[in-house]
Amino acid sequence: MKKFIATLALILVCQGAFAQSINALFKQFKEKAGAEYINIPSLPLKFMRTFMKEDNDKSLYFLKGIKSVKVLDMEDCTPETKADFVQGIKQLNLNEYETLVMAKEDGDNVKILAKMNNETVKEFIILTTGEDDCALILLKGKFKKDDLYAIMSDC
Repeated sequence: MKKFIATLALILVCQGAFAQSINALFKQFKEKAGAEYINIPSLPLKFMRTFMKEDNDKSLYFLKGIKSVKVLDMEDCTPETKADFVQGIKQLNLNEYETLVMAKEDGDNVKILAKMNNETVKEFIILTTGEDDCALILLKGKFKKDDLYAIMSDC
């Protein structure tokens, strides 16, 4: 029985060691041939916010909450690179994230996840995989759940 428990514990530890983070996935694939990587840090976003009009548009509150944006588009990569990317997505450690939306259509899969803290969402991850299109989007910031529900109810 002790061997069984020790083996089970070892498997769980090894599984956690092979799981990778979102940032590691960006780092691994952003330099691949055909990959397009965009990183917009907080300073340019703050500058853009100064041009936003103050009105009652609910989506404005969401946009003002964004601190940084990372986008990795793998559409122009080879099928082998896309397959490696999909495998990397499968190995992501997403324990801290809650799935908000999952959609499958015509061979494409879209998954939207959020890292939440009480009444605040700190990160959004948008994963797109399919034969033709593979992408990863990471939005970091501070978003109120009430603002998100208001935006979603308008859609």
